[in-house]
Amino acid sequence: MGTPKKKEYYNFFVISKYFNNNKHKEKAYHILSEKSKIDFDIDDIFKFIDRTSSKIGQQYLYFKLRTIGSIKELKKFDELTTLFQKNKDLSVSCQLELSKLNNTNSYYLEELINDKQ
Repeated sequence: MGTPKKKEYYNFFVISKYFNNNKHKEKAYHILSEKSKIDFDIDDIFKFIDRTSSKIGQQYLYFKLRTIGSIKELKKFDELTTLFQKNKDLSVSCQLELSKLNNTNSYYLEELINDKQ
């Protein structure tokens, strides 16, 4: 389990890019609206729970906070979470690989996937 980040700067304009540009959210069961995001103070919740080791990890976490998938998708995500909790070697190995994408330019990787060609 990761440790809390201290004195981390959060640029929600780029952190939210994956959520804003992702076409998969159109198939989601529910999307947390901008008004609800503000009402629930999602950005502060994000800062509190963020233990990611990469910029794209931050973007995916933000996407997961704002997007509610189907029961099937939630169960699949829970299975993956459990896998990483039980297999520490796999967890650390993946964290090391993802940490290679922990520079500010990595926020723009999602544009290669989601932007118009």
